[in-house]
This record gives sequence, structure tokens and C-alpha cells, in this order.
Amino acid sequence: MLHRDIKPPNILLDAALNAKLADVGLAKQAHALQEGRTHLTTRNLAGTVGYIDPLYANSGHYSQTTDAYAMGVTLLVALSGRRAQDATEAADDALEDLEDTPAVLQAIDQRAGWPVVVARPLLRVVKGLTQ
Repeated sequence: MLHRDIKPPNILLDAALNAKLADVGLAKQAHALQEGRTHLTTRNLAGTVGYIDPLYANSGHYSQTTDAYAMGVTLLVALSGRRAQDATEAADDALEDLEDTPAVLQAIDQRAGWPVVVARPLLRVVKGLTQ
């Protein structure tokens, strides 16, 4: 199953803080991916601006990596406290060099009190999901 619209409002938390994906209106079954295909193709781009994988936007090809990209942006939004487009721009330098502490500090929401020792590994996950 490909969700195609992963973003913060579509992630619900239960009482034990377990995440559940909601709003499956754009979801597609991906039987073809189980048959050895690497992606599906569409002419109708679906999703929310800022969370759409650039590869999907440019080619119409979507796969599990499309949802992974959106999950990375979702995590970045949580870390930065910014809108998706602003968060990815603000984090560019930090994602380029995760050892650059000033860049990491600029990428995260200072009001949230994210310690660099926590933010840096989370940014590594974001980097892995979005690049």
C-alpha cells in the first residue's frame, strides 16, 4: 500500500503514543511492486505541496520511496517547527554536514529545546529518507 499523502495532520497518536496513518483517500494498492516492478506511474500528481518527492513530481513515478520522502519531511517539520517548504530550505546546510553544529542549530526549533545530541541523529534519519 502506498499512502501518497504522509504529513503531520495525517499521523494520529493513540493513548500510548503509537502512530497511526489516517486519511487514506489517496492511497493506492501496489500489487505491481510485488511483481518485480520498481515503481508505478501516474499523470495525476497526488499529495500535499512540500511533502511530495521531487522524483515523483518530475517523473510521475512513485514507490515506497515516495512515502519515505514524505515521512522525512514530516520528521523535519517536527524538528524545526516550520512549514514543510521552509523546513527543507532551513535544513539544507545541516543535512549537507551534520557535524556543522551552527547549521544543525539553525535547522531545529530552538523553542522546543531539542538538544543537538538528539537532533543530529534525527536529522540523519531525515537525510536518509529525503535524499
